[in-house]
Amino acid sequence: MKKTLELTINLEVYEPPEGFLATPEAISRATGVNRDAVFCTTVFRGNGGFMAILSGIDRRLNLKTLMNELDNQWVTYPNKEELKELGRIDKDNPIALANDPRVTIIIDALLLKHKELAFQGSGRRLYKVEMSGLVIATRARPLGGISLPTSWK
Repeated sequence: MKKTLELTINLEVYEPPEGFLATPEAISRATGVNRDAVFCTTVFRGNGGFMAILSGIDRRLNLKTLMNELDNQWVTYPNKEELKELGRIDKDNPIALANDPRVTIIIDALLLKHKELAFQGSGRRLYKVEMSGLVIATRARPLGGISLPTSWK
């Protein structure tokens, strides 16, 4: 007798009004999450395949630390041909990307302190997801030190 495991993710979808500017503050207000819990997905290609990095929308990636942690000799943005390999997946949606076995999902450890996160997918849709559901659904690997503030104060 085969038993199936069903995974349910609490994912709320928001349709912002026409003319909505997707700033971290606006996404935070529209979804009701903390501003620091608004993240973006950046897709890279390395010697280990595709990587989708989930980091705060107002932080910049520390590629040197990222490559060191993943034992990659090189990391680059994929070109159009390489992105075509992923098919018609929403490249801004980590849950969609996680369905492709060639993609490794890495989450900035700074995001782990939040209970709920929000992000903007392709188009205008906004998504709100519980941290536990996101980590389970994407099989994300948490890494610390992979992001830096966008500006030094």
